[in-house]
Amino acid sequence: MDQIRQAGFENDPYLAAFGMNVGQRLITTEARVMDPPAVQYANVSERPSGGQWNLRGKKFVEGARLRNWGVVVFASVGERDVRGFIRTVVDIGCKSGLAIEDHSPYIIHMNQYRGAQVDELMKVCFEELEMRNKGPPQLIMAIKQDKGVESYGKIKRMSDTVLGIPSQCIVSTNVRAAKPQYCANVCLKINMKLSGKNSILREPLPLVSSAPTIIIGGDVEHPRSGMGFRPSIASVVASLDRYSAKYVARVAAQKTSGDIQFLPHMLRDLLLTYYMNTSRKPEHVIYYRDGVSEGRFYDILQTEMRALRKAFKMTSEDYNPPVTFIVVNERHHMRAFPVNPRDADRKGNVMPGTVIDTGIVNPHRFDFYLYGHSGIQGTTVPAHYTVLHDENKMSAEDVQRLTYHLGYTYARCTRSVSLVTPVYYAHLAATRARLFLNEGSNDSSTVDSYNSNASSFEFAELHRDLQNCMFFI
Repeated sequence: MDQIRQAGFENDPYLAAFGMNVGQRLITTEARVMDPPAVQYANVSERPSGGQWNLRGKKFVEGARLRNWGVVVFASVGERDVRGFIRTVVDIGCKSGLAIEDHSPYIIHMNQYRGAQVDELMKVCFEELEMRNKGPPQLIMAIKQDKGVESYGKIKRMSDTVLGIPSQCIVSTNVRAAKPQYCANVCLKINMKLSGKNSILREPLPLVSSAPTIIIGGDVEHPRSGMGFRPSIASVVASLDRYSAKYVARVAAQKTSGDIQFLPHMLRDLLLTYYMNTSRKPEHVIYYRDGVSEGRFYDILQTEMRALRKAFKMTSEDYNPPVTFIVVNERHHMRAFPVNPRDADRKGNVMPGTVIDTGIVNPHRFDFYLYGHSGIQGTTVPAHYTVLHDENKMSAEDVQRLTYHLGYTYARCTRSVSLVTPVYYAHLAATRARLFLNEGSNDSSTVDSYNSNASSFEFAELHRDLQNCMFFI
């Protein structure tokens, strides 16, 4: 407010000419704070404080078994540091319930094959793992020199579209440090990539826990400025269990458009995957959709509800579950601050779980602002949710509680997240799939080619062995 006062809007002749004035006080509205859910592990549960908790003394609900894996070193890191890092990961993984049975993974260093490219080293490692008498290859850990995007893209494109094996990238500085907290975060990701389950929520989720319910997140990622005429990437993820702890994703490249053009086929595939995992058809559908501007609400609702109905028909002629359609948006300018500093978190921000659904919301729609997390830096930005269609007849309390509690199922860290988890996962899957674009390349099988005045792009399909794996996490 000090900056607004210093701007001197009251003396601006242009504002005065239009009969406008800028208020010197912020709008005050009521809000309420929802309690966080208890996060359940195999041996203990914990109710987070300030949107965060830790992994100390906790075991994964479902720990995966890692029997055959390899390490490719693309960085200037000594053998001693690499083996020390592996020992720390193995030790923390075993304490957390990730059964790393192979304590001595196959290690290949770039110095052994001077001049070899990233894809060649990855392939050599994969073939060596196949020849070991330890079952099929399960994971390749890639140690990178830095956080460079180019090398990361080559590693992920090779593992995700050619080899069909999950990969875990590690920056060399983290290998030398081998901090326990970092290694614990690595174990979180590895466990999910190997079809484990880190944690669940102890309290039942509205609707989801009472009947077979599939939660879907959809997003379209458009090329950023400077990317040229690259296609957009559509991503749809769906939950696979009654805890909404496991998800799978389907991705596709498409011409630049706001709607998801291949949505019926992507949804049909996800519905069948849900049935294969649960032996039940979803009786309810909750669809969170990101990346929709307010001016396109009606168009996207009509187009994608038709796609949902078509997907249901493609699954079974008489199958037509009720749908709740919710749009998510973080690209807005609403910021809130507690009137009483005692109601703020340690950074002075609004507490996680705060819901604003009066005063500043649209009086003609069911929408609300939700603070799902505690910000690490700066002013926390809430997510804005708008319920466009609700055949499940959920109460406002249930929609808000479900949305908030889903933020605690995010598997990459021990913090709640700002966006509802299925949308967050859809972001991650779309960002990963953008790496599958090859400019003028003949690598891998492709689903389509995209031509522009400048160049053509081919989109490499996700390998069939990773179709039902959380490769994007």
